[in-house]
Amino acid sequence: MGMAPAAAEAATPTAPKVSPKHPTRGAKFTASGRVKTAFRRTIILQTRIGGRWKKAAKAKTTQTGRYSFTTRTAATKPRDRVVVPKTRYHGHSYPRQVSKTRTFTTRARTTLRATQVAIGSEHTWALTSSGGVKCWGDNSYGVMGDGSLVAVRLSPTDVIGCSGRGLRCHRAPPAELDEAPPDALRQAQGTECQPCGRPVDGASG
Repeated sequence: MGMAPAAAEAATPTAPKVSPKHPTRGAKFTASGRVKTAFRRTIILQTRIGGRWKKAAKAKTTQTGRYSFTTRTAATKPRDRVVVPKTRYHGHSYPRQVSKTRTFTTRARTTLRATQVAIGSEHTWALTSSGGVKCWGDNSYGVMGDGSLVAVRLSPTDVIGCSGRGLRCHRAPPAELDEAPPDALRQAQGTECQPCGRPVDGASG
């Protein structure tokens, strides 16, 4: 004879796996894993705050017990676990499950400021306070220099090999600024930029 449902779920679930391993404080990260179940069950992600367990998120497992949460934390060394509440299903009682605890460290958020911005017709370059260069916009021919051929970059992307080398900018006709980014950057209108010898409106070399 097979085990009763309660006995089959008696083992303590493993601690949730955190990805990335060391999340940035305030940024999203995932906590995932698996519990023993043969049907979808409510599962709760808890975090230890001030000596008490607090609910951080709530979800449903898959029929095979897999789960995944997307959450954030401001703690430097969080302690997380998952809890599956007691329930009844098809006339059977299934016990509460509490996983082992996952303790992990987080990284401080790094704030970069743009010290110089240059806007071309289809993409924008920015020199950061750390000395690096970021670019976003059209990348059809790999002009951004990030090593990819992704057609469009909607968020700032690191330009390979440009750290600390800065931007070389010159005045550009207003007609070339037909796709300027948000108002916060419009004070830079009228300039083009060539970080590391890569012209804004030409192919990378």
